[in-house]
Amino acid sequence: MNTAYALKNVNLIHGDAKRNLQKNMTILVNEQGLIQDICKESEVSTPSHYTTIDLSGKYVMPGLINAHVHLFADGKPFSLSVSDGLLQFAYDRILNTKLGRNVLKKRMKRNALTALHAGVTTMRSVGNSFTPTSSCGMRLITATLSALICLYPGFS
Repeated sequence: MNTAYALKNVNLIHGDAKRNLQKNMTILVNEQGLIQDICKESEVSTPSHYTTIDLSGKYVMPGLINAHVHLFADGKPFSLSVSDGLLQFAYDRILNTKLGRNVLKKRMKRNALTALHAGVTTMRSVGNSFTPTSSCGMRLITATLSALICLYPGFS
């Protein structure tokens, strides 16, 4: 991220029971994408090089964490009643091919972006059918102010 932003006129939700909604707040995000300051609109001096985005009527809240994700699946319930042999055949002959891996990667990325657009900024993958999570190699950075962190158990 090379641009700094001033998010003005936001309704700020803190996410805890001790603080109420704060209206007309400004959030300063520096060039590294880190929150530099959060203060009332009347108390901030926005640096001249910051790009101002008016978020009147919009709400900002801490990102959500989903600690149990299977990126291969889209979250809809389903039942799979096939034999282990058929699953292994499908993996060996279809999914464990260059085309199959590309299809899985695209599906996993789409599902991760769907979560991001719903407010989930951190997720922990607990394994995915047919795909070793270490090989999906997803680093997602979308839009200018959105980023998704994927954590895979056993891998750094």
